[in-house]
Amino acid sequence: MQRKVRGSKNRQKVREKIARLYALITDVRRDMLNRLTTHLVRENQVLVVEDLSVGTLMSAARGKGGGGMRS
Repeated sequence: MQRKVRGSKNRQKVREKIARLYALITDVRRDMLNRLTTHLVRENQVLVVEDLSVGTLMSAARGKGGGGMRS
């Protein structure tokens, strides 16, 4: 698109073509996620989602802080 003259019809056509491609990619991703989540719900009786603090887990893995496993 950078090779097209600003304000030209050819630039507008290319912009719309790129927008359609991005919309198609978005639709494919959304469809895949919907199929995956539907499959998970049908296959399993219970789904559990846990919100983890990645920073805390990383510091515990390095040995800093009191959250690590000790024997």
